[in-house]
Amino acid sequence: MGSFSQSKSAQMCFPDDSLGGGRAGGFGQSATVDNYLLVCLLGVYFGFGRLLSTITHGKIVPLGTNRQSKTGVKTEQNQGCSDVASVGLVMNLLSASVLACPLLGVVPTLFVGQVPWLWTAGVFQLGACVLLYRAMDTLGATFYGFVALLKFAEGYSALLTFYGIQTDSPVPFPVVFSLLFFILALFSFQKSFLEGLYHLFFVAYCIALAVEPQGFFQAGTQGVQGAIFVVSAGMLSLTAYNMVSTSMVPTGSGYFKALVSRLQKITLRAQDKEQHSPYLGYSKYADAEVLGHACSVLAAFAMAATLGDRNPLSVLVLPWVVVAGGALQLLCGSVAFSRGKSLESTVFILYGMMWTVWGLT
Repeated sequence: MGSFSQSKSAQMCFPDDSLGGGRAGGFGQSATVDNYLLVCLLGVYFGFGRLLSTITHGKIVPLGTNRQSKTGVKTEQNQGCSDVASVGLVMNLLSASVLACPLLGVVPTLFVGQVPWLWTAGVFQLGACVLLYRAMDTLGATFYGFVALLKFAEGYSALLTFYGIQTDSPVPFPVVFSLLFFILALFSFQKSFLEGLYHLFFVAYCIALAVEPQGFFQAGTQGVQGAIFVVSAGMLSLTAYNMVSTSMVPTGSGYFKALVSRLQKITLRAQDKEQHSPYLGYSKYADAEVLGHACSVLAAFAMAATLGDRNPLSVLVLPWVVVAGGALQLLCGSVAFSRGKSLESTVFILYGMMWTVWGLT
């Protein structure tokens, strides 16, 4: 009631204070509600459209819910990658809109009500990571595994502020994370030039986390999230257009190979068709060892940041260690087990359990 009366009094004083006050706060609350309502309505429309298409066996297909490509030349695997990538881009839009709102003045600061949206983005991106491994897209799966880790950390940081705990981002961790994103971006240039450029924005985001100790609550980090929102919207529009249109918009998929082929001292090795074939069984997942080794590095640097006389609660330990070293290591161990790699699966599962217990302790 006290906040309501303050808001009403601020709105009554608006003619004397035309730049801020209650009108901005009221607009922020309305904009937040409209944003959440729009996301819910779009989800209900898409889910209802897919359900109606399944029940009627494709006789009734609402606009925008048809999975079939009109080009007739795309394979089912590539179509699946595009669908999963679109979901990941939408989740990047969702989380970026939440973090950029305080900078734009839509909301005064991050609050506990935004935690479920950040964690929802993390859960969906973790699911996109698994589906991209099934679609044999190792680079895309590794990227969304990294991004899911960031979303869990953002939600955890906002949750601790509800209890009055001001978190500090450990400096070694975002530096190492930016290097891993940069290496991933270099390899992504071989897949698509635009995708490599898109990954570089997350390199800038990790660098912004390392600059200020406040991490997700500083204006620089939120400004990079605003840029990620704009770029993610462009990437989503481009991906959706290429999925349904007969004329493809070039994304620079062959530019890197054409550039390297002109260099006489560098020769590209032919891609091994049996690269993702399992040793035993009939696994349908790509190799996830790259993500497992990267998560080991991240967890080790995050745990090293708590040494000394600093309070461990002031450092973001749980998402960096439990999610990166624990959950994602268990995921990589499960994928390795399905591929028949007994040694790798045992190592990743044991490391995942160790990092989980250590981080929770």
